[in-house]
Amino acid sequence: MIAVLVLSIGLLGMAALQGMSLQNARSANYRSQATNLAYQLIDSMRGNRTSANLSGYLSGLDSWTPVCAGPAATPPSDCVGASVNPVVCDVARWQDRICRDLPNGRGRIVGAFATAPGTTSGTVTGDIVVQLCWADDLRNYDASADCSDDGETLFSTSTTL
Repeated sequence: MIAVLVLSIGLLGMAALQGMSLQNARSANYRSQATNLAYQLIDSMRGNRTSANLSGYLSGLDSWTPVCAGPAATPPSDCVGASVNPVVCDVARWQDRICRDLPNGRGRIVGAFATAPGTTSGTVTGDIVVQLCWADDLRNYDASADCSDDGETLFSTSTTL
């Protein structure tokens, strides 16, 4: 009888460990998705380094995007047809991917730009910070004031364009 009790306690412990392992794997997946999303946007910004384009990124993402109700069913109207605006398209697609990949996800960009030295084509340079926030059951780090709910995780990366 005691052996059965010890065995059942051991099995319950193993089940608890398995549950924690699954939660940690999910949290790691969200962090990987956030990293990929941040670098995807940074690469898009590097591909559109004119002053007007980078200003478009900042004006579209300079504050926390609202938590989405769900991913978009169709691409935005600016992404279809002859008059495609690449910046609006990039921002809309990025926000859509945040909705698809991160639970209650939202993102923003903080930065300032100036004309790059020695260029005449309007190429700009500057420091930017891309931040993503999402709901995560495993809150291992404190969230900032902008991402302040108890169950949220903040990912932040900075780079120079």
